[in-house]
Amino acid sequence: MAAAAVGSGVLSLASAIVSTRLFPAVRSNQDHLNLQRIHDSAGGYVAAGVLLVLGYVLLSVLLWYLLKVTRYRQPALQSWLAPLVWIGPALFAIALTTGTIDQLSAASDYVKGPLTERHADVLTNGLSTVPRIFGQAGAFAIAVSLVMVSLNAMRVGLVTRFLGIIGMVIAALMVAPILPGQIFQIFWLGAIAAIAINRYPGGRGRSWETGEPDVWPSAAELRRAAARGGREETVKTGGITDPPLPEPPDDGTGSDHPSSKKRRKKRRR
Repeated sequence: MAAAAVGSGVLSLASAIVSTRLFPAVRSNQDHLNLQRIHDSAGGYVAAGVLLVLGYVLLSVLLWYLLKVTRYRQPALQSWLAPLVWIGPALFAIALTTGTIDQLSAASDYVKGPLTERHADVLTNGLSTVPRIFGQAGAFAIAVSLVMVSLNAMRVGLVTRFLGIIGMVIAALMVAPILPGQIFQIFWLGAIAAIAINRYPGGRGRSWETGEPDVWPSAAELRRAAARGGREETVKTGGITDPPLPEPPDDGTGSDHPSSKKRRKKRRR
């Protein structure tokens, strides 16, 4: 599970870096620049798409594992979730394949001339809508899977409430990308990897060890439990501390105490 989480995060980040470096954002009336860049960097364009799909495949592996261990603790979990986890990457792969072919063909036609914005608009408007439909359907399938798995894993105590909510926020941003969801996604994947290898701050929930549903305690509940534990220890000891250790006996090698010197002087007198 940890390998899938880390791999998904790395691949998604790599895809974003390649896309940003090779294809920076342009205004809507500059389609000719996009077509020219796709033609000049066709290999990078294909690589960015492949990395993105592979990242979603590993995300589905992670969701499938979380779904499996969640169902062990909650057998009544919806049966349709398992196939839905894999439908999203499959739809994305179809969208990537058809969309890449269309974009490369349009870019090749554009460089043949004329190199005008009007020609670019004609080619762009003539692109098939099939990749967009499949891409949106794939995003929706992954978003639903992520919401359901995060919610149920949170309920049985496999993830914290905070991570469960972050998972649902990521799902919402996949469908309505009003914010850069990849930042939240990479953070969430890293936290899930830390839970998988038992390196999450404060330790992971008891449900991982017991195999039973057990809601992950919040930070405030953990602090109260620690405070109660301290008070119980005080009650057990009765507030009595260990007595001080006795002083070691004089072995004749050290210097005498000043009071003993005064007593010897009086005896001599």
